[in-house]
Amino acid sequence: MLPSPRYLVDFEVGRSFGTHKSGLLSTRLTQTRRSQAKAGNLVASTPRIPQTKARCPLCGSAVTTGSVYCAKCVPDVNRDNLLRQAKLGQIATHSAIAEARRSATRKKQAEAQRKWDSSTLPKWLDEDFYRRETLPRLSNFPVKKIRQAIDVSHPYATLIKRGDRIPHPRHWLALAKLTDVIAKGQRVQY
Repeated sequence: MLPSPRYLVDFEVGRSFGTHKSGLLSTRLTQTRRSQAKAGNLVASTPRIPQTKARCPLCGSAVTTGSVYCAKCVPDVNRDNLLRQAKLGQIATHSAIAEARRSATRKKQAEAQRKWDSSTLPKWLDEDFYRRETLPRLSNFPVKKIRQAIDVSHPYATLIKRGDRIPHPRHWLALAKLTDVIAKGQRVQY
């Protein structure tokens, strides 16, 4: 009895290509495949699934790489996020703890103004001198130093540094000393 053609094909293929332990025919080992195996660059034999383009979850239009929303929807999403964050910030700044801190700060500053004696301020240290000599030099100092020198909040110290606010006269002497306008307790001579 002659072997079936299917047996002969299987025998020939199996003999020339070898079989894998899974029973599937293995790939013929050529020099190219050997080099690829050594380099770890074997090409996957599974078909690649084409990648779908990302879509905007709001309108469904195509989205650029790395984005979640399309260019048309981004302004609306940003506005909604900003409003949500602003509401959270507003709630936090009107909490009982925040109100108590503001109240304590107002009381402390009011007490410092009541205790301050205007006669301790040198006659030559007036608003004109502050604007002309001290204020221009404040731009060379970090806001933190200004804040620590006169014990005010960071936002208020920023406004003072920019010249948007003139501090209470009780702070002028400390700021003049900070900026070295007053050398060893003396007024700078012209």
